[in-house]
Amino acid sequence: MKINIQENSFPEVFGIKNTHEFISAAEKLGQAKLEDLKLVPEQTSEISFALTFADKEEMRTVNLRYREVNAPTDVLSFPLWENEEGLFMPPEDWQELPLGDVLICPDVIISNAAENGKQPEEELALVIFHALLHLTGYDHDTEDRRKVMWEIQDELVGQLIKELKQ
Repeated sequence: MKINIQENSFPEVFGIKNTHEFISAAEKLGQAKLEDLKLVPEQTSEISFALTFADKEEMRTVNLRYREVNAPTDVLSFPLWENEEGLFMPPEDWQELPLGDVLICPDVIISNAAENGKQPEEELALVIFHALLHLTGYDHDTEDRRKVMWEIQDELVGQLIKELKQ
């Protein structure tokens, strides 16, 4: 299985020298984790999601519309295969499986990175993996589910940052 992250123009604000390398490494790590977790049907050879960048006002508007929160946020995920119980239920027989859309706000990510003592690229990696997990049925609506989701995303972020430093 292969992951394809379809991103629009990658903002320079993250300070990433080689965005192709960053996205490629994130795709490979995400792919390996989804295979390990057996989240994607065996028939599927490629999954994809659209990654779009938005300014604070756009993000606030979308966050208000879909979550009724009148403030910008770092990332919003719009899964295609989530049933009414919030479970990931993709078609079993599709070779190419789009997962959904992800909206990211660089300004909020930069701010969060500074508040958390992280580099912007590390915070960006966190929201990309966070979104991927949401697109495949993970959530943080309970303490137990949050713990599982955070453990997976932190592992992936650590692996990505380590790989990019080599």
